[in-house]
Amino acid sequence: MATYTQPSAFIPVVPYASVVYADGYFASSFAKGTTWAAFTEEQRLAALRQATTEIDTLYFIGTKAVDGQLREFPRSMRFDMGFDDEFPPGISNACCEQAYYIAVNVTQGADHEARRDHQDQGLSSISREGSVENYDLPSARRTPITPPALDILRSYIAYTTNLQDPR
Repeated sequence: MATYTQPSAFIPVVPYASVVYADGYFASSFAKGTTWAAFTEEQRLAALRQATTEIDTLYFIGTKAVDGQLREFPRSMRFDMGFDDEFPPGISNACCEQAYYIAVNVTQGADHEARRDHQDQGLSSISREGSVENYDLPSARRTPITPPALDILRSYIAYTTNLQDPR
């Protein structure tokens, strides 16, 4: 009978994008770049780690590249996506977008768990100030993935029905 052995030390999440990468990613956007740069390096790294963890809650095409790996990427996707790239383009960018959402909402006091709460209440969508957020996404259930990150991830997500644009 196999037994579980608890790790002797905490293993931090290695994010899909580094702080340096995210800084460069947001440098081309005045609004997001200015806001992102105002966070400390520790806050940016924490947001990138959380973003990676949240992205990993989705169901992706292909299989993990190595049996037993903790993260969803790298993945073997060659047959599904038509390219031989275990870490497809866009994953780091989606991580940046999700981290931005996390950092802004946490520092502005917004409830990051609101999306999960809405899903738990059985809501399929919510409309606010002219925009609609759709919670009825087959492979995004129980995940607070922001629309800009989801737009980037859409081609890597495994699903059985079309993902509808929530806007």
